[in-house]
Amino acid sequence: MEDSSPLLVIAEGVSRGGSRHTHYDMAGAFRSVTKWVGTIDRADLTPDYLRRAFTHLRSGRPGPVLLIVPRDLGEYDEDEHPYAP
Repeated sequence: MEDSSPLLVIAEGVSRGGSRHTHYDMAGAFRSVTKWVGTIDRADLTPDYLRRAFTHLRSGRPGPVLLIVPRDLGEYDEDEHPYAP
């Protein structure tokens, strides 16, 4: 953040059913040192969240962006929900 480096961090998030009481709250911890934190809730929203992440990387002052993907998100069908930058 201090060096203004545009960096996309994709991290594994807490599985569904997990709570903040038993797992580390990554979104809350990194919110102050990132431009944007996104947590993908459903596999079909993956293209939307990737577009948002790259938009934040390219706009304004450069800085890190965090995208959290839960392990049990499900299967992502690229043909049904294609990603187009």
